[in-house]
Amino acid sequence: MALVILSFVSCRKRDALLPGNYVVFESAAQGLTASENTITVKVKVQSGVSTDVPIVISLTEQGVVYGTDYITVPAAANGKISLVIPSGNNEASFTLTKMP
Repeated sequence: MALVILSFVSCRKRDALLPGNYVVFESAAQGLTASENTITVKVKVQSGVSTDVPIVISLTEQGVVYGTDYITVPAAANGKISLVIPSGNNEASFTLTKMP
């Protein structure tokens, strides 16, 4: 299964992260082995946030189709997964499950 995920931060100016507190994926690369069906993908910031920070992850599919080959929790809508890094935390995550 091939899947490329790009992340973009979507927030109002007053919700913006402090300079130098960027959102990054916990792992540079992640995948499923033949025996695995599910993985958890984490996005993190260097330090906790003082307000809820919305994150939008855009999916770019290469050789797979959402809903046919894989699904995510939370579900993607229009090729995007919406997450929130809650106030006082430094990460959010989503689960990717390969379809049988």
